[in-house]
Amino acid sequence: MPDTHRPTDAQRIAPDVDPRWVDAFVLEARLRDVPGERIGDALAEVGAHCRDSGEPAGEAFGDPAAYARAVAETYPAPRPAWLPHLAPLVVEIAGMVVVITAVGELARGREVTVTWGLLAMLAVLVAGCGLVALLAGRVLELVVRRPLVAAAAVGAGATAVLVPSVLLLQLDAPVAVVPAPGALAAGLLLLGAGIAADVLLARRGRTADPVVGPGQEPAPRRAAMLLPWTVLAWTAVGSVVVGVAGAVSGG
Repeated sequence: MPDTHRPTDAQRIAPDVDPRWVDAFVLEARLRDVPGERIGDALAEVGAHCRDSGEPAGEAFGDPAAYARAVAETYPAPRPAWLPHLAPLVVEIAGMVVVITAVGELARGREVTVTWGLLAMLAVLVAGCGLVALLAGRVLELVVRRPLVAAAAVGAGATAVLVPSVLLLQLDAPVAVVPAPGALAAGLLLLGAGIAADVLLARRGRTADPVVGPGQEPAPRRAAMLLPWTVLAWTAVGSVVVGVAGAVSGG
């Protein structure tokens, strides 16, 4: 039966190297925030040595994870890959909260009252997003190496953010009163602006870092839509829930 496995970009750079060694090297290098261009350069060097000497990569360069860590040490300033997503994500979350709140008040036939609790909840969510962005590398490494521990840690982190957010909502001292249609329009504007910024960053390559060999140009890639689609899904689900609840209570 013919082999239908399609080599990855990294494996194409070093076709004479065991694909398992390449994959393990790339995984560890990614966990160490090594840029894709630097990963490609290192793989090209490994591939050239293995091709010329006939020596397997495991014998010439040792354990792939250990070699990736050595390569990472030559890159002085690892760049946090998730930080460029932070500002658009914060805007998207703010838009999501405003839209859901406005839908609920529209269903009840009331205006939107902006309270200190709502503002505090937004601040907690933004701080939580920032913490996740700063610790993304550590979290990813934990997911890869110890998935059960990672699941427990993520659950605890989500609880640590959601519980204070719910409690802060009890601070009902009003700050401003806004017509529900206007609040809905503002929320949709925030949501659209955050998604547009996220997609624009991805298309310009600010959030994508493909593995490329020396002298190669990265192939055109579609903009990543995971975060925008996730936020849109949460917004839709939340709007349906509060809309139905508001209609029932209003009726």
